Amino acid sequence: MTTKSKAVKAVKPYTATPAHVALAKTCGEALNTAGSAKERAHDAAAKLHAAKAEVGAKGKCPLAIAFIDARFPKGLNAKGKKVSAGTVDTVLGEFRKAVKSGKGYDENAARKAGKKKGAKQSGGAIMIALSPADTAEAAAGKLRKGFEKMRAANDALAEIAAYLVDALDDAGFPESE
Repeated sequence: MTTKSKAVKAVKPYTATPAHVALAKTCGEALNTAGSAKERAHDAAAKLHAAKAEVGAKGKCPLAIAFIDARFPKGLNAKGKKVSAGTVDTVLGEFRKAVKSGKGYDENAARKAGKKKGAKQSGGAIMIALSPADTAEAAAGKLRKGFEKMRAANDALAEIAAYLVDALDDAGFPESE
């Protein structure tokens, strides 16, 4: 049996231009300001989409680097606290999704994701047991596990759990790598 092989057309890899890097930086900076930030971030992402830009890996792609550096100057959030790697990955993922789809940039899409999946229901109680002898890191780990159980329980608790996990990250207790 013989098979015919199809000719593979060579695809030219995307190369970020200085203008595209500037748009990524504009998007990140817009999210650090009040007012029409969402509109400016959306416009920048839409222009990158129209230019068929591709946002690559966090430490290698010039667009990703420019966006993250502008979004979290010196690795700090708006409150001046260190941003966890998980938060950076989530934010970069939403930026990547906005550029790829051309739709609006929404940093809270991960929080809203539970609502789109349909109602989850389970019985029982969610218990978080903390000991007075626990270190802050151990207590944060136990809280995170409890919040993840909340997230799995139902959609209403999933939204609350997302905020609580973000609060742990902002308080300086990021998820263990």
